[in-house]
Amino acid sequence: MKWGVSDYFSRPFDARIVNTRVRNTIALFERDYIDQVTGGDNRKEFIRRVSRSLKEMPAKTDYVLLFFNIKNFKAVNELLGVGGGDKLLCWFYQRIIYSRFAPIDTSRIESDHFACLIEARNLDYDYLTEFCNFNYGKERCIFTVPVVFIISRKMMCRSPV
Repeated sequence: MKWGVSDYFSRPFDARIVNTRVRNTIALFERDYIDQVTGGDNRKEFIRRVSRSLKEMPAKTDYVLLFFNIKNFKAVNELLGVGGGDKLLCWFYQRIIYSRFAPIDTSRIESDHFACLIEARNLDYDYLTEFCNFNYGKERCIFTVPVVFIISRKMMCRSPV
């Protein structure tokens, strides 16, 4: 709606109905920001949180955005089925979260694409190579070489005070 209204109540109203409708509205809002497969952030929430994080973090710290793309995921999905593919996505999402990268935020941004924001000091290229080549079940899944963006806080423009 024009002013962001998603529901309204007329008087007199039943508290149980109000509670149910409020819970449903919150669930709809959360669905906008939660990836339904991994349970983590989706693209929209990742952008929102990373933007806020970069504004609030110390200016002396450099950051890195890592993007991962599962190579041949369509074939993996065909081999393991959609349920098996979803398990792989959840497994890889957890793998990023608990990695030595110590991500500030992680998200599945598209079907088989993931992104994470890390501090530059946590980027180890040898570990990154090892991280991208692994076995999942009986099949060897190789992730493409991730895209790495270095964000130097020293070079970012600041708005005039």
